[in-house]
Formats: sequence, C-alpha cells, structure tokens
Amino acid sequence: MQTDKSLYFTLVILGFTAFASSEGSVLDESCTQPGLTYHPFDDKMFLVCFDEGEDHYIAKEYPCASGRTFSKEELTCLPSNEIAATGSDAVCKNKAMTCADNDMFVVCVQEGSDWKLVYNGSCSSKNRTCCAGDSCTDDEASCKPYTCTTDSGYYPDPHDCMAYYQCKGKQATPQKCQVNKATTVCSTNDEFGCDDIHTVDDCQEIDCSGRPDYPFFQVYDCKNGKHTVYYALCLSKDEALMFKCPPGESFVTKENKCTKRGDS
Repeated sequence: MQTDKSLYFTLVILGFTAFASSEGSVLDESCTQPGLTYHPFDDKMFLVCFDEGEDHYIAKEYPCASGRTFSKEELTCLPSNEIAATGSDAVCKNKAMTCADNDMFVVCVQEGSDWKLVYNGSCSSKNRTCCAGDSCTDDEASCKPYTCTTDSGYYPDPHDCMAYYQCKGKQATPQKCQVNKATTVCSTNDEFGCDDIHTVDDCQEIDCSGRPDYPFFQVYDCKNGKHTVYYALCLSKDEALMFKCPPGESFVTKENKCTKRGDS
C-alpha cells in the first residue's frame, strides 16, 4: 500500500513538537525554498522552511517517527532499515567534539557502540574564525578555505605536509596528522594516511612559487621507488587545487594528464 506522503507529514508535524534550534541561523541556511528539506546534522530529523520574504527563510526542526530516517531523495521519513546510515554516527566521527564543516562544530555522546549528536554550534557565533580539526580556532593557516575537486575522498594540504582534508559532498573538513607524522602522499601502494617523519623526503609539500606563468600543474617529488596519485594546479604562489589520479596512475606534467606508470 502506497503511503500518502503529504498526509504522513501532516500527522508528523501535528503529532510532535518542533525542537528549537540552538543555532537557528545555521539551519536557516539549509533552506533554499519553502517546504521540506533534510537536516544537515541529524537524519532522524528534518526541516520545514518558512518563507520570510526577500529570499530569507526560517527553518524549524521536526523529528521523524520512531524507527524512521529522513530520505533526501524521497523527502520523507522512511523505515530506517531501508536507508543507509548517514546521521549522528557519521556526523560525530566517533568523537565527543568535531567539526562538521569550516564553521560548524558538533558535540556528541557515546551510547553503547553508537554516537548521538547532542549539540551543534557555529564557531563564528562564538567570535572564532573557523572550525578546524576538532575545535574552533583563529589560526589563519587552518582557516584558509579549501576547495574540494571531487565529491569525496582524502586530499593532502598542498602547503602543510602534516595536514589534510576529508572531502564529502565537495565540503572540506580539515584534519591533522599526529605529532611527528606526515601525510603519505608518496607511497608504494597508493594508499593515503599519516606515517612517521624520518627524513625531509617524508614531508612532501607543493611549491607554487617557482614560476610566474600561472596556472600550471605541479607534482610531488617522490623518491626511493615511491610514487603518488596526487597532483596540484597552482593558481598563485599561495593557492593550489589538489587532484587525484586513478590508482596505478601518476600525473605527467609534460602531457598534462594522468597516465599509467611505465607508459610515459
């Protein structure tokens, strides 16, 4: 039997009390038109957007019924076992506090093997520059905007060998390796992570300052039988976009493309 979605949501909205947002302005930014949209931090909830005029919207939070999860595709609450989990566990990243994006932070508690989001806030509303790593900060280098060139994946910071970004939905979350560790942009197996720094070659960074003819491509100087799938497009001496070749390929600057290793 097909459920009438409009009737279902009428029952949901009448049957539950709206939760007041602790950071309403952040949720308001999720609204682009009147009606329903997904909650950016909890898929057991959804937003109803109200038009305030002059392209300004107010968002109110509502919960799905017990055992249901909001579907971005269907714009309705469906049985949770029909939807891949993308809610609190994914947002919390198994941490008590972490960054959801460049401005938003989330606070979570662990309940058994699951993590539950209990608070979300905006660093800018706390008079801090951005959210980087797992906290609000004013550090200029950490707060520098990063452009994801693909929808998902891990990418090294071109100018800091101990920093990297997790891209998800083309939104970048800054991360840091542990002390005395650097990103493994050069490896023997194309796997990305953090490893101990033994020599200067273990701390690879992109240098965009050597040429005036921007834009141009730059690659990491991998040695000792190591190689890399990562390469950069230098837009200025201080700005570079990071890209990634398919596994088994490396970028060849003289051809301006990724090629299978041994073919160039």
